[in-house]
Amino acid sequence: MMEKAVRLIICSMVLLMVTSCNGLTAGVGIRGIVCGEDLMTLDGDTFRVQERIGDSLLIVYHYPQDNDRYYLIKQERNGFYYIQQEGNTISAIDNTQEYVCVDDKMVYNLKDKTSFSLPCDASYLYYLGQWKGKVAFTNQDSICFSDGKCIDLQEDAYCKVSGTKGDVVLGMGARKLKVSIEKLYQHKSNPVSSEHDVIRFTKDYFIQPRNQYESVDAGFDVDLDIPKGNRDCDKTIREWMISSIKDDAFSLLGCNKDIFVGNSDYVQDMTSSLDAYGTLWEKLCRCYYQEEDTLVLIRPCHIRSRKIADCDEYTTYYYWSSIYDGGLHEMPKSYYVTFDKKRQKFLTASNSINPSMMKRFREEVLKNIKQQYDENFGETSDWNEFSQSVFSFHCPMFDMSGCDEVTCSLLEYEYVCDEWPGWGNAVEEAFTLDNFPLPHLAVLPEGVVLTYHPYQIDCFASGEYHVVIPFDKANRYLQRGYRNCSDELPKLEQFVR
Repeated sequence: MMEKAVRLIICSMVLLMVTSCNGLTAGVGIRGIVCGEDLMTLDGDTFRVQERIGDSLLIVYHYPQDNDRYYLIKQERNGFYYIQQEGNTISAIDNTQEYVCVDDKMVYNLKDKTSFSLPCDASYLYYLGQWKGKVAFTNQDSICFSDGKCIDLQEDAYCKVSGTKGDVVLGMGARKLKVSIEKLYQHKSNPVSSEHDVIRFTKDYFIQPRNQYESVDAGFDVDLDIPKGNRDCDKTIREWMISSIKDDAFSLLGCNKDIFVGNSDYVQDMTSSLDAYGTLWEKLCRCYYQEEDTLVLIRPCHIRSRKIADCDEYTTYYYWSSIYDGGLHEMPKSYYVTFDKKRQKFLTASNSINPSMMKRFREEVLKNIKQQYDENFGETSDWNEFSQSVFSFHCPMFDMSGCDEVTCSLLEYEYVCDEWPGWGNAVEEAFTLDNFPLPHLAVLPEGVVLTYHPYQIDCFASGEYHVVIPFDKANRYLQRGYRNCSDELPKLEQFVR
């Protein structure tokens, strides 16, 4: 009898453990106690809170059996929690409290309890709005509708809602286009006609493993709009382009200053120089990093350049690169350059802004930076606090006046972007309106642009700051005014495929 009683107790304990770990029951009110920011109990079992949606919705999963099964639960007025959805994964959708994503493919409507699948990757979604019952989302690679229609975005284009209901903003670098969801839905994909005065050159210069023991993701690739002509502006753009590629690609090996600038007199000369760079890059890489007969290395560099505008007054190109030499993430940068055809020079703040207006121009730039700064943080910042933060962002955290060189080198910021145009090393005193940098000044069809890279204004997550000042404001500060080239303004086809 004793043995039978022991068996009964053991079976009861096992059954209790199984039923308590089988998950939550749909349609049944569950008592819940929130234990902190990220833990709660439901009917005695402990769960981790992954996300909160509004005041009453939570996404939870078993704790400590992390990522076992996810539940979307809602707290009703009676104080009990009720399961709305369950799945292998559940995630909130940005910019809405009406929809959630289940298992990275299905979107669930919390309001009318319906669901639909999307034809795109739904692991991250941003809600854009609706048109005639068709719900629109973006994952920043494409724009997808609830009826299955999908529109791919170009390269590094992105999409977000605008201040006008039913409209969205498409962006790429400094350029933006406001368009209705209706127009997006009705858009028919057409290939963008190639520019007759540029050649699209794409090539991969990554190292190929020599044997099965090598693991290599090192090298660089290019995707370029190269001007084909022999005008002074064409030759100058090619020279700038190949010099920039050289600097970025060989910076991964720490020898960019020692490498020759390739020949770019003609397109064929430039492509031959790029081929030579590819061969040299692998030789130097293996010399520096190969151990015996094996190379194991991650050092990728991706480079892209596009022609933006070409008119009688100027030609403007866009340059983008992303470099990884270790750490948590790549270091991207992008900017614009303008060659003034009449002045025969690249534009900079020092050769384009009237010296007497330089301080007022900096104020105009800072107003634009503050607008983007406030958008990033979702609130309006105090002007004094904002300017103090921006002015001092590159100052050392300590007073180094009495420190030796070794100590100074340890305390200074050492951002990669400090090697890019616009800054030197970390400054000892905060910037002021008299010396705040004005890097990468260029002309777009919609105005004058300046670019600040990650870490130059704010943290990495805030991205780059592209400051666009319309001509009606910018021309009063410039030594030579420019006009709005309306035929070169952004078009929908430049943002979507």
